[in-house]
Amino acid sequence: MRRFMLGLGAALLVAAAVAPVAAAANREVVEKSSVASLHFEGLDACLGQGYSFTYTGDYVRTRTTTLWYDASGALVKEVLIIHFDGTETNDSDPTKWLIVNGERRLVFDYLAGTFTETGALRHVTAKGEGIVLQQVGRVVNTIDFSANLFTGGPHDMDAGNWAAFCDALS
Repeated sequence: MRRFMLGLGAALLVAAAVAPVAAAANREVVEKSSVASLHFEGLDACLGQGYSFTYTGDYVRTRTTTLWYDASGALVKEVLIIHFDGTETNDSDPTKWLIVNGERRLVFDYLAGTFTETGALRHVTAKGEGIVLQQVGRVVNTIDFSANLFTGGPHDMDAGNWAAFCDALS
């Protein structure tokens, strides 16, 4: 009887360990990565700040996308991790340039109906001055972007705070 009880206990432990694995097998996770060089000319954010120059942005972006599907094959969540490094250069004076980098996590949760963006979305650094433009923190919107549910952290670009950036690039 003791041997039977030990065997039964062992079987129950194995079943308990396998059950989550079997449940997880009902969904599929797909991950893909890409690297791209991006080049944008004639960026004009400083023109609206009283400056007479445009600038060019050159970046290397690495993006990893992870997709979660339910048992029926419907996409339930999409997560993008995007990292970029680059420079922004004054088109009138190419000796004036700034370092730009960021890493952001975008989550499209189709079940909850939300879009969430977190991280150091953008840091622009001027040599000897430090950060002159930043988009940092967390933003939560409805999936269709019809409503902002939460915003935290400094978001200079969204707030139109370009003065320090444009000063540093001039």
